Amino acid sequence: EYVAVNCGWGPFKDPRVRLAIKYAINYDEIINDVMLGYAIKVQGLVLKGYQCYYPKNPFKQDIEKAKKLLAEAGYPNGFEVELMTTDTDRRKNEAVKIQADLAKIGIKVNVVIMKGSQMYPKYRKQGHQMVLAGWGSDYPDPDNYAKPFADYTVHQLAWRNMWYDDYASLLAKKGGFERDPVKRCQIYEDLTEYWFMNGPFAILYQFVEYFAYRKELKNFEEAFVGYSAKTPDFTKLYKE
Repeated sequence: EYVAVNCGWGPFKDPRVRLAIKYAINYDEIINDVMLGYAIKVQGLVLKGYQCYYPKNPFKQDIEKAKKLLAEAGYPNGFEVELMTTDTDRRKNEAVKIQADLAKIGIKVNVVIMKGSQMYPKYRKQGHQMVLAGWGSDYPDPDNYAKPFADYTVHQLAWRNMWYDDYASLLAKKGGFERDPVKRCQIYEDLTEYWFMNGPFAILYQFVEYFAYRKELKNFEEAFVGYSAKTPDFTKLYKE
């Protein structure tokens, strides 16, 4: 789950403003109060459970630091912005929380709730200012996150948010082709560090799934990031 800003719009052209957004959000409250613990704090490009997962989470709410960054960028009194998201209860609650957090640094957020069939076409056309959305895994590899979030040339999330960064794009491509696992993870670590400071995304959390089953049930395989990465093979189940 993430919040993203359109780097082609007004204040968000400045990386200091993008960074201020990341420091204004209270991630723990979203995980505990909105998600009720059904999420874990992951702020990097690669999800926990994947090869090259990078465990660093550098952002926590720091209102004074966020205000300082805004002032340095020329917005000491904040500004007004539109945040669009879909009409699920969870997204509505997250949007209200983000609205309250950004108000603390002088940013007035106008939340616009839309049907997914309305929001995503607008998002794909770069027609937003801020967006609250999510990204799912199509295959269990870090490339499935690095390219969409960092390589604008693939015309996915980085492109939608007008983050046309050639260095990030280069690293994402290199990581996708590198076959040595140690070198590959170093590339993704370098990319993530750069992306933290310059990118348009604030990752709010990673979903977690809980399974309940009787102790006599054997051979149950947990899907570590949900159905799309690995589906349990129920034909192998048996009871003792």
